[in-house]
Amino acid sequence: MLTTEPSRPAFTPTAYGRRAQDARAQLTQAIEVCERCENIADVTVAYAMLAWTQFLLGEYEDALRARDLALEWLEREFHPFGYNIARGAAIFTHASAGRLPEAQREADEAAAAGDQRSDLAIVSFSRARWHGRTCNTATGTVL
Repeated sequence: MLTTEPSRPAFTPTAYGRRAQDARAQLTQAIEVCERCENIADVTVAYAMLAWTQFLLGEYEDALRARDLALEWLEREFHPFGYNIARGAAIFTHASAGRLPEAQREADEAAAAGDQRSDLAIVSFSRARWHGRTCNTATGTVL
């Protein structure tokens, strides 16, 4: 079941069932290994993917915490792929929770980081995620 009602999961846990729960457990293990080894590239992607998984399960605050942890690691060494995934998860999380101003801020911050790094992929993906999610939330349709 898909919904765009604020404060309800964009995708109900039953839409993904056990797979999302398994992914959450596997990502948590991957994060532990990557942190021990200080594997910055992979730990940022693991945190970002955890944020997406938590978003899909409707665990919005946990998704934002995972985004924050990915961004902390990215301060040590920037990896655009992990950055894009983490920011995208936060944009969708905020929009799905009905916090459109926060989603806009997230998209603006991501686009500014892309501009600063002359990375058009970050700029375009952050804008596309924001506009697509906002339009779908406003019209009640699902991506």
